[in-house]
Amino acid sequence: MPRRIDSQDGPSPLLPLILVLAAGLLHWRVAHMAGGFLADGSLADPDSWTRILRVLALHEGAGWHDGILRTLSAPDGLSLHWTRPLDVMILAPARIAMAFGVEPREAILWSGAWVCPAQHLLALAAGVWAAKALWPGMPAWFAAVLLLGNGAALAYSVAGAADHHTLILLAALVTLGAGMRAAINPERGAQAWLAGFAGGFGIWISPEALLTVAPLLAGLGLAWLLAWDGHRHALQGLRASAGLGLMLALAIGTERPFDEWLLAEQDRVSIQHLAMAAAAAATFLLAAPLGRLPVWARLPAGAILAAAAGAALVWQWPELLRASLGAADAGAAALLLPGVDEMQPLRFGTLDGLADSVIWAGTAPLALLALALGLEFEGWSRNGRWTAALMVLLSLLTALAATLMARRFSLDLAAPAAIGAAGLLPLLGRLLMGPSRVVAVALFAALLLGLPVLAGLLAAPAEAEVRAAQDCPTGALVAFLAAHPPAAPGAVMLADNVNLGPELAWRTPYRQTAAPYHRGGAALLDTSAVLAATEDSEALAILARRSVRLLLLCRAAPHLGGPFAEDSFRSRLLAGARPEGWTEVTTSQEVTQDFLLLSLD
Repeated sequence: MPRRIDSQDGPSPLLPLILVLAAGLLHWRVAHMAGGFLADGSLADPDSWTRILRVLALHEGAGWHDGILRTLSAPDGLSLHWTRPLDVMILAPARIAMAFGVEPREAILWSGAWVCPAQHLLALAAGVWAAKALWPGMPAWFAAVLLLGNGAALAYSVAGAADHHTLILLAALVTLGAGMRAAINPERGAQAWLAGFAGGFGIWISPEALLTVAPLLAGLGLAWLLAWDGHRHALQGLRASAGLGLMLALAIGTERPFDEWLLAEQDRVSIQHLAMAAAAAATFLLAAPLGRLPVWARLPAGAILAAAAGAALVWQWPELLRASLGAADAGAAALLLPGVDEMQPLRFGTLDGLADSVIWAGTAPLALLALALGLEFEGWSRNGRWTAALMVLLSLLTALAATLMARRFSLDLAAPAAIGAAGLLPLLGRLLMGPSRVVAVALFAALLLGLPVLAGLLAAPAEAEVRAAQDCPTGALVAFLAAHPPAAPGAVMLADNVNLGPELAWRTPYRQTAAPYHRGGAALLDTSAVLAATEDSEALAILARRSVRLLLLCRAAPHLGGPFAEDSFRSRLLAGARPEGWTEVTTSQEVTQDFLLLSLD
């Protein structure tokens, strides 16, 4: 059996500082790349533009419980499922900057642009802390290296990504780190409470965090089933469920007015999530007295309790198993979701697809091997540490299954993968090359895992290549629209590329008809109907109902609907037809080569 790696074999005390500097330099480098935030002021995606629009609205006096964003899905506004914690994290430092004279929009833009890199640094530290529970006596800083080189973690954490995904990752790492400690030592009740609080905070950010919370509770449940004294593990499960419930109750009370406390929503923290915590607490409470029965007697009792809790939840909320997708309206389900890249499954059938899957899935295969070895390493089966390995394995398999269905969940996979894989690298160094070469082997393995990602980041594309990769580059268009504001404040624009809506709503004085969100299906359907209309009267009626004064067509393929027939409204406009009352706006040559801009006289 390999001996424990002594502290003298561990990394230099300067290593945490080196990792922080490396992470900071990496984010700084990405921000300076063509298309990066510091290169041209661009945010990462439509979600990031929408987030700072929402924060600006809050700063300018929008109600705390007002989830309608007036600048999108005009004229009615877009209902958003997002919650307020990230808004506050962006607005708080922005307000400090405003106190020193920084213009509000500029302060919010910069605060939003850097909130995810800052959270990524916190996630690296949380990953190290979590890995120490699974790999005692090992240099757990490997978890930070793996999180730094993980493709999904980097993609969602770059400068300009003002989104909540990195915050979900941070909550997942704390949930698993505390949950493992609670499972290893059932006397550490505070760790169980912390795991519940962190899991509840993750669900507050997004119900996607259930991918970590469910394995937490299932892991404690299996520990109740398999441990000699399951009573203590049931009490830990009860504490974790109670902490989960308290945080969710706080979230519901904070996010919703009193008359909506009992409203159930799939995509936003609500009463059904609190009911899940209550059902888990009741299950552990009833299971606790049975914890000293033989395993063969506990198994049917536990199965009955878990099945009863699950059946009650599904009976009350039949859409529960569809998760957030159950909240997508018909228009979004038909027009939007099939074309969203991050909602697509991983592809293994081609070489490109395999390479893409490796980048998105990150360290999962290595983590599986690490856990397989870990179950026999340092006597885990004797000291109770198998409960922590079991929890990480459940989290890994749950997130891996979700990632295979939709690659956006690869970020949820990053947390258990980094924790599980952290201990394998020093173990290989001990077995293969001796204690003096641990760091060398680790760096080699880290580079092997992160090479596709880091190579892509360090090889910055040329400006021309970035422009060529964009269907509808907005730089010249934004400059023109900002210099030619509408005669009437808040005029509405319809763009055939709905991905441009949030950016144009922030950078120009025009409200947008549609944006790529699953609650905005009505606006998406109207936009598609305008573009596909075979009669001018059909399109003009919708434009009038939506109060549209400006029509923007990208000459490249639009990001909504299509392909369009030759007699469609969009095709006729691009061919030179002009409906009564609509005229082409004279713009610069740089704008004209990419867009057709029409205005209602």
